[in-house]
Amino acid sequence: MANNTDVERFHEMSASYDDSWFQRFVDPLHDTMIEDAALCAKSLTPRTIVDIGCGTGRLLRKAGRRWPEAELIGIDPAAGMIEVARRLHPKAKFHQAAAESIPLAEGSADLVLSSLSMHHWNDATLG
Repeated sequence: MANNTDVERFHEMSASYDDSWFQRFVDPLHDTMIEDAALCAKSLTPRTIVDIGCGTGRLLRKAGRRWPEAELIGIDPAAGMIEVARRLHPKAKFHQAAAESIPLAEGSADLVLSSLSMHHWNDATLG
């Protein structure tokens, strides 16, 4: 389970998270992640994309623009982040859960993404 202090802090900042100055650094990173995933996948069109530590769903929204037919699933332990993500992307599915307890069957995703959240996990090995 993620650090409770981190979860509470992200819950509290969820309403203003997308307007944060920090996003000007995160958006180019997300763009690069999507392009790199597309290059690696080449002939594969992912049917299911999961973002671990999805926050408000910014990376998933970009993935949805790149692969509009894909099912998008976000995982985040902060309730506020999930609430905002659901409001901003009602077609995606979001689960409030820690990275260490993802509520999905093994092998159920074609593409798994995560950005800037691993340092908040209690167990980054997940394996």
